[in-house]
Amino acid sequence: MRVSTMIRFTPSDDPHDRLLDRVADYARRIEASGFPGIWVGDSLGRGRPTLDPLVELAVLAAVTRRVELGIGVLQLPLRHPIELAHRVQSVQALSGNRLVLGVGSGSTKADFDLLGYDYDKRFGTMRSSLDIMRRAWRGEPANTWYAVDMAGLRRRTADFGRSLAQPSLDHPGRQGISGLDAVRPLQQLG
Repeated sequence: MRVSTMIRFTPSDDPHDRLLDRVADYARRIEASGFPGIWVGDSLGRGRPTLDPLVELAVLAAVTRRVELGIGVLQLPLRHPIELAHRVQSVQALSGNRLVLGVGSGSTKADFDLLGYDYDKRFGTMRSSLDIMRRAWRGEPANTWYAVDMAGLRRRTADFGRSLAQPSLDHPGRQGISGLDAVRPLQQLG
């Protein structure tokens, strides 16, 4: 069994609080203690200040060399899949391929309400986002739309470019979706 740590760094309104120093010190101590990984969470709109989990992981990557870095879980339906694919591959590249990406559909309606997103469509949005992200990382056309130019209606395809550092979503027993009603959608992901 592997036991990693999970932390939620809370920003302070104290102007003398050195959050970056606290994060760096924590990460170095965890790595020096021999823990195999450091994980962060993901939340929005819950009445307290939070940090972006991918920014947190980029900081952790900068001050560590060996520990696995993970998110438990990144709420895919709350972000645009192309932009998220770019940010995830950036952390994967900067960390030397140490990122383990836990993904989820989102469990708290308040997070969706904050952004004006439909909470009831989160499972379908998550499946669609995963598909788009995987295609983007493989360098396949990932987003298609139609545009009108001087010659009329033309199909356009965004080409993300093949990722140099593809995060793995295929760790047995590590792919997850938050929420009690998530079993069937998780099985459909294959």
